[in-house]
Amino acid sequence: MGAAIALISLWAVLSLSCASVKGIVVPQSWVLRIMGAFWLLAFLSILRSDVINISFMAFCFFSVMPLSFLVFATTGKSEHYKLIASLMGIVFAGMAVWALVQFFVLNEYFDGRARHPLMNPNSLAALFSLPFFCGLGLVLGAQKDCHKIGAVIFTALIFAGIMATGSRGALFAMLPMVIMLMIFAREAVIKQWKFLLILLVLCAGVFLLSEFGGREHENLINRVADTISLKEKDITNNRVALWLATIDMIKVHGLLGTGIGTYFLYFPEFRLPTDASGAYFAHSDPLQFWAELGFLGPILFYAFIFAVIGRTVIAVKSCHTLHQKILILSPFFALGACVLHTHVTFNFSNFSILLTVAFLLSVWFWATQEVSKTKTKTVSFPNTLHPAVRNTALSLPFLFIVIFFTGYILSEHYTNKARENLIAGQLEDFSHEVMLANKLSFDSNYRSYLLAVTVPMSLLEDKSGKLSPEARKEIFDQAVGYLQHVLSINPRSASAFYYLAKIQQLVVNDFVDQNLKTSQEYYREALKLDPLHIGSRIELSKMYEQQGELNRAIDLIEQGAKYRYSTAKALDLYVRQAELYLKKGDMQSAQKAIQKRANFQNYLEKSITKQNSGIWGQN
Repeated sequence: MGAAIALISLWAVLSLSCASVKGIVVPQSWVLRIMGAFWLLAFLSILRSDVINISFMAFCFFSVMPLSFLVFATTGKSEHYKLIASLMGIVFAGMAVWALVQFFVLNEYFDGRARHPLMNPNSLAALFSLPFFCGLGLVLGAQKDCHKIGAVIFTALIFAGIMATGSRGALFAMLPMVIMLMIFAREAVIKQWKFLLILLVLCAGVFLLSEFGGREHENLINRVADTISLKEKDITNNRVALWLATIDMIKVHGLLGTGIGTYFLYFPEFRLPTDASGAYFAHSDPLQFWAELGFLGPILFYAFIFAVIGRTVIAVKSCHTLHQKILILSPFFALGACVLHTHVTFNFSNFSILLTVAFLLSVWFWATQEVSKTKTKTVSFPNTLHPAVRNTALSLPFLFIVIFFTGYILSEHYTNKARENLIAGQLEDFSHEVMLANKLSFDSNYRSYLLAVTVPMSLLEDKSGKLSPEARKEIFDQAVGYLQHVLSINPRSASAFYYLAKIQQLVVNDFVDQNLKTSQEYYREALKLDPLHIGSRIELSKMYEQQGELNRAIDLIEQGAKYRYSTAKALDLYVRQAELYLKKGDMQSAQKAIQKRANFQNYLEKSITKQNSGIWGQN
């Protein structure tokens, strides 16, 4: 990902450097102004963020879309668009074929829904929906019959890819946009009705083919039927629970936002017990923009949409040929489907979608500019400025971004390697990689410091008496220093509060600085930030029990047991719950807790089996 963003930044610098020789021609458009304002808001949210490096990485990631669009909009030419569109068409056709292989050949491995090379089938469907409208536009606007036939085949193949994903959201978002495209391009529809009829038959056949998938419930035809007939208990697939939690987050942080990319840090605090899975995204980009960027986020988002609609209406009225009209409408409705879909998913948190949206948006902008001929302004450096100085001035902001972003990405890589070596017991490699991760992130990667704490923690847990009191005190102070540094980087780290509580229980009270809070207070702070932090919940319940507050301990564990977990630590939670019920003499509740543990153990074993199975069978 770091390499991709670096390449896009390099392309932007080269494009702008070449254009700046004669001056960069910037169309005077509210679309560009609002896009720039939204991009600036995203940047300013970094300053508001509690975790600067995470927001900086998220900003760089999101910048792929506005940066690519703005560079294309000011430097793009028709021959560039044609070449890129051709290459992207080949790539998408290959991806659609691979999606069909996943659906028909590897259905069981992919749980009945194609998703590779992306992580999520809905994201893959959203990505496919973009070239679908381009293919449809080619069917309507191509001059030669051979091109129309090729477009029909391509569009049907892309629809087959969407079918393979089983995504209802993408399909339901596409349908109204397809209908509107047919209405606004009715002259072309009348002329090309035969090709459109063939395409309709092919798409209907592909839709029916979904019945041949291995998992009946995950097939698109069945998922659509269940949605329309309201058979499913929750057709939102847990989204209502996510949206309600996000709204609660907005009530607290909605004025200025939490900072771009930080949703996942705040979500645990607001997660509802009815939430079935937890999330890194709000599954509604406008809601997430509000939570992360503040109230201006959704305002600018919808302002941009209205600006695009307004420019499209003006341009379509000015079209002199049907070809011009199709060239404007096909990317417009492709983007419309993506925007509609993103209200129930996280399209603008996907790199490939951001890049494709940027390209289609620039094609649309170029096409509307060719028709409407809005005023332009030439931006250039003074003629007396040396080319080397000009290129340096253009390159420095991008160089800064690439250096820091690449450093953070590499830091994450070495942090993950350090974790693997720690598990494998390779402490020398672990220590080296933790130090390297810290240097690469400019000491701002809180995860690497959390890993570093495990070493002094393990030393303090040793009760053999090999360490002198002075050595134990020194190790304790070192661990506390690490954890305080973690909290200075990320004050929302529940794990840091957990370790601060735990480490105090490993030393005598004389070692503990009076400025530190008690273990109970740190455990409560961890649970406030993350109610699903099992370690803190179990340890705090033990402290309550030791104080003779058995009912309070039981209530604490019962609150945690209401949530749904995906980590093996939940087994300890259910065991602890059973122990407390037994101590209270409630045998029936204890048996229920034991049964819940057994059911969860079975779920974990199936998950492990799945993880250890490769595409072509058991690893």
